[in-house]
Amino acid sequence: RTENVIIVYDPVTKTQHFVRQAEFHSLAKDFGFLVPTPSMVELAESDSLAFNRLAVATQPKQVTRSRRVFHSTLFEVLFPAAIDSIFTNVDSSLPTGSPAGVEVLHRQAVAGYDATVLRADDPEALMNWLQENGYEFKSDLTEWIRPYIEKCWVVTAFKYSGGTGTSETTLQTKAVRMSFATDQPFFPYREPTGQTVSASEKRLLKVFMISPSRMSGSLEDSRFDWTTNSETVYAVENPEMAALLKGAVPEGSVPDNAWLTVFEDRFVRRPAGGDLYFAKSTSQQTVIPPPIIHYQGSVHIPLCADVMLVIFLALRARKAIAARVSRANPRFAVRH
Repeated sequence: RTENVIIVYDPVTKTQHFVRQAEFHSLAKDFGFLVPTPSMVELAESDSLAFNRLAVATQPKQVTRSRRVFHSTLFEVLFPAAIDSIFTNVDSSLPTGSPAGVEVLHRQAVAGYDATVLRADDPEALMNWLQENGYEFKSDLTEWIRPYIEKCWVVTAFKYSGGTGTSETTLQTKAVRMSFATDQPFFPYREPTGQTVSASEKRLLKVFMISPSRMSGSLEDSRFDWTTNSETVYAVENPEMAALLKGAVPEGSVPDNAWLTVFEDRFVRRPAGGDLYFAKSTSQQTVIPPPIIHYQGSVHIPLCADVMLVIFLALRARKAIAARVSRANPRFAVRH
């Protein structure tokens, strides 16, 4: 499962633009998910080509070189074939109704989703609303949502209808933008405790973070180190960020002289350390991935004692020949 996220944060206006593009493997005909935010959200479809432009801008350089092959003996250079012989070669209808304790703030169809922005007084009331509106969930979702309800956050419920319902389908959803006010940029990283993930499953979360400085990420609970299986793979100040993000976020929302910091998270099972928050990194040095080297052809270089022996014998032979010539005809003597 692959998830790509763009986060653009302006510390002056304290506005975060959160663009999400995900790939799901599902047997379900319909599925849904919840996204908590600290304030009311603005929803819009986002140009997914921005992810392609960012991928190209941050990819390692491609370098072509000749392969230098060092041998232990000159015999390997002269008779490589001989050496090779010696050594081993969810219900899709729009939601209705607002039971006690749940307020529907906004409804919208966006990027192939049916989205509903909700505010709830307690998690049980929210679970009742979800159930009444065709969302299926496990009991652990109640405890997952509780901290956000207690902090008076809003919750956006997304519902997608695109699966076959008969066989496992890979669903590449359209990118959707969520814009909201927050004191600190974040990614909703927490997962329900009962969510099962196969140990053999490959999972990648890639976050493109755009802000006025290089950023670092950490989990709410400092006892959990997010960097144990994640890393900063790219960090560069890029004056072309507005062009790279054209159509993905509102015009004029990219900070001047913005930095692009790229994080890759490869946790199969995410640590239980809360959500992921970003702050200005203590290091403002650039991070550029090493080049990918493609080797074309081979240059065989012997670095061995027998080469030195050949050189020694050649020089000795030359000296002997010069001596014989000198004795036979003094006019051709070689001066040393």
